[in-house]
Amino acid sequence: MELPRVPISNQISSVMDIFAHCMISLILENLDVDLNLSHPTLLIFEPKQNLTIGLNESYIFPKFIFQRTTFFRRKNPKRFCWVNVFPTIGRIFYRGNFLLSHLFPSIRGSIGPVYFVWIANQKQRIQDQLDKIYMRMLQTDLKHMGNREFCLFDNFQNIYHFNRYHRQDRAHNPNPVPLHLIHRFPRYTEFFCHKDNSTDCFYQIDEMSELVATTFNKYFWIFTPWMDVIWGDLEYNLSFRKMHTKHFFQNSQINWITLANESKSLDEFIAYTILANTLQNISIPQKIAFNEKYFYHGSASLRNSRGNHQIIRLATKSCSFISCYDIKQELSYQVFSKPFDIYTWIAICLVVIIFIVMSFLTTWMEKDDVQNFKSVKNNAGVEDIVIVSCFVLLETSFSQYISRAIPTKLIPAFWFWIVCCSAITSMYKDVFIADVIQPYHRNPSWSSIYDLEPLGFKFLLPVTRYRDLDLLYAKGIPITTLLAFEFSSQVAQSARYEGNLSRLLGYKKVAKALMVGDRTVGKISFTSQAPSRIWQELHYKWPWDLYTNLSKCQEKYVYLDNTENIMEILPFLNDNKDGIVFMKGADDKFLSTHMGFQVDYTHRKNFVYDQLKKLVTCGIYDWWKAWFKITKPTKLFPHYANWTKPVLNELERRDFMSKFTSLCNVWAICCVICTSVCFIEIRKKLLHEIAIWTYRISFQVKLRLFQEQDA
Repeated sequence: MELPRVPISNQISSVMDIFAHCMISLILENLDVDLNLSHPTLLIFEPKQNLTIGLNESYIFPKFIFQRTTFFRRKNPKRFCWVNVFPTIGRIFYRGNFLLSHLFPSIRGSIGPVYFVWIANQKQRIQDQLDKIYMRMLQTDLKHMGNREFCLFDNFQNIYHFNRYHRQDRAHNPNPVPLHLIHRFPRYTEFFCHKDNSTDCFYQIDEMSELVATTFNKYFWIFTPWMDVIWGDLEYNLSFRKMHTKHFFQNSQINWITLANESKSLDEFIAYTILANTLQNISIPQKIAFNEKYFYHGSASLRNSRGNHQIIRLATKSCSFISCYDIKQELSYQVFSKPFDIYTWIAICLVVIIFIVMSFLTTWMEKDDVQNFKSVKNNAGVEDIVIVSCFVLLETSFSQYISRAIPTKLIPAFWFWIVCCSAITSMYKDVFIADVIQPYHRNPSWSSIYDLEPLGFKFLLPVTRYRDLDLLYAKGIPITTLLAFEFSSQVAQSARYEGNLSRLLGYKKVAKALMVGDRTVGKISFTSQAPSRIWQELHYKWPWDLYTNLSKCQEKYVYLDNTENIMEILPFLNDNKDGIVFMKGADDKFLSTHMGFQVDYTHRKNFVYDQLKKLVTCGIYDWWKAWFKITKPTKLFPHYANWTKPVLNELERRDFMSKFTSLCNVWAICCVICTSVCFIEIRKKLLHEIAIWTYRISFQVKLRLFQEQDA
């Protein structure tokens, strides 16, 4: 008995009633359909042409012609959504101009679900049509489905919702998923949609989609370093298979410390942490189905790629440099004036001069005042006033000078001057002692990276740690491309800057100078002769090459690397017996890029992004990052030189002992001056005594002669 047929217009109306809250689009092959639209609808007419589609094809690219568009603002009860209704089963997985419209999200993802609803052909079996849609979905890359939901509506008010993650049937290399989940969630779920309450049917479909995405999404991720390309096919590499067998397949409890010790990097360990539940008690196949996996890349520089992404920003990575060229040392005797700046010294000198002038004027006025002449205790000279005013700064005992040199009216002011000088000298000694035990401050003639390019510096760049590049450097074969260095992409990006900021324009000049002579990233023909480069490659495994080149301080060499690496390499270079001082540039913004997790968008739920967000926000990621930095530090020049801490004592460094040498020189000069003054005073005293003795003798002689004459 043949079942009664429902007009296609009624079926279209039923579908629109179910998805009434969505932005509805109706794709028609002809215009002979009697439509009675009760909801705002975008009508798209596409004539039927050669649309023979094989089962192995995933997309066709029709050219859509927009005939009539209606768009009404409405308040959605839940999330915003789109629905594309196809009255015939011939239209499968549309893309092309239709999806480029601003009314519809791109295939890479959207803010809400996009439903593709086909109306079943009443002349064919429902099962055949379901199998046809399922096979097309199975042949489509999981990463290219975006937020698409696939449904089939029949004439009995039944709607079949497809499970995009049920990809085991008829697949050559199915993704490993627990069997109980496969049985629990079949390839499609059937919903009966009653005409009187069609909205509930939509909510049931939406809830089922959320449940399916939450349950299955975590089983369809892979960390990209776990893959190898073997004869054009993706396979799990041997290292991952060993780790999986040891830690996940054979053990029910995971020893996280052992797993971290055996992981190659922090990113790999975080990948094991996130996907641990999906790796336990599951057999891993040898080959990887490219269409069945979302790719997790770990932490890296945030890439510019189309599509929606979830981003967790971790830090900013930039480059800095080291050089020893034209580094000037401050004068040794500046250590005595350094505790105070020039304005403080001027103020102190002015106060001393004012006090001397006040003392001299007060003494002079008291001498001229005959009535008050008795108030002057002693006849003090100008030199006595100067000595008393200055010696208080030197904390020298001069009690015998106070009553003789300081006028009575200035005694209170003088004691206030003593209190102020005590504070000044205490502060001076604190700063002086704190500074004298530090090495001398160096003043290079350069500061930022863009100061080097006009001076004609040659850059030393570290080669990326890659096996083939290691062999080239070990054999002495020169590397001729910037692509061999980790920050080559940032150099090219900096060279393309088109703004007017002075700092970024300076970076642009340096980046363009680095690209000169490079045929791969520079604009140089392979037939013409390339100009000479301003950079030279180095390798972390040969630390002597770095010191040999960079220690030529009379030549203009500079080492460029990531700022974190520079901070570890600088103490290693300064720990040398030659007394060479290397300094780091003051600018740490060159080739800066944002580092973090950039996770590709997935349908509804993104398991990897949710787990990463938990690890970062609760501090677990930072704890393991610090643990890896201690137990597995980055292998730089100090590692291959077996350098862990400074070999030379600070007291053996030339720049450290020079301050003490200066102090000893000043002390010796003061001793010589004091000795000379002492001898001068002794000579003066002797001459004075001789003069007095001579005067007395001559006076006695004259007195005796005078007495003899009187007698």
